[in-house]
Amino acid sequence: MVQLPRYEGYEWQQAGADLILVSIASGLIYEVLSGAFN
Repeated sequence: MVQLPRYEGYEWQQAGADLILVSIASGLIYEVLSGAFN
């Protein structure tokens, strides 16, 4: 698997087959990689 980019203040989370980039401080979703695990 390709290494994901890192962004200060954000973390990648998995939801089903999707990857979601979430702000640690607010919990707001910044980006969704739909079907990343398909």
